[in-house]
Order: sequence, then structure tokens, then C-alpha cells
Amino acid sequence: MVFETHRFLVFRYLYNEKVTLALVEKRSNKSYVTYLESGPAVVGNNFIGGIANDLDGGTPFQPENYFVEGNREYMVGLINSYQIKTLVASAEFKNSTPKYPEKKKEFITLADSLKETDNPVLMLVRLKK
Repeated sequence: MVFETHRFLVFRYLYNEKVTLALVEKRSNKSYVTYLESGPAVVGNNFIGGIANDLDGGTPFQPENYFVEGNREYMVGLINSYQIKTLVASAEFKNSTPKYPEKKKEFITLADSLKETDNPVLMLVRLKK
């Protein structure tokens, strides 16, 4: 998977048997790298991990695509419902302190509204200008 935003080159690759998600800032050539682990999947990829979600403490983000609407840029990803429910039930999530605690409560409400067999949840991430 490879795509380009105005600011980043985004790609996932396999090196030394490690699946890696990388974002390379085009102007500065700085790179941001995270490793993904194999895991079960109902639909979509079977990777666990991604870009840390410190806003609401929710699931890490794995971008799959990109689009522009108006003058705003967005990255898109999918997360399986059971992964959201598993995260919310974990001690790691319960003990997390996100930047926006009210958003954490909203994330819990989302998880409570899902069944493990529901369709994947679409994640939209708006990029900063």
C-alpha cells in the first residue's frame, strides 16, 4: 500500500519479516515508523497496531487511503468491531489518559453500541494544515 498526501508519503512494507507502516514528511524527509503485528481479521487487513491514538485513547490508526474534500485532507482506515470492543475492555484502555477525556467516553459509547460481528468501522483522520 502506497499513497501520497500534500505533506506525506505513506506506505506499508515488509522488511526482515516485520510489517512496517511509514510516513515520510516530504519537505523535511523526517520519517515516522511503527511496526504492525499479525492478528485475526474478519474483513480487511489482519494487522494489529498503527499510529497511536492519543486523542481518545481509541484504536491505533492504520491508513488505507486518502482523499481531499474542499481544502481539507483526510486519511481513511477500517477497524473491525471486535477489535474496538476488545480494546475498550482492556486494562490498557481503562488506565489510559487521552488528551480529550470526553472523547474517550464517546469511544466507549461507540464500543457499547457495536456487536462483535458488526461490519468494520470506518475511521477518518483529518490531517493538519
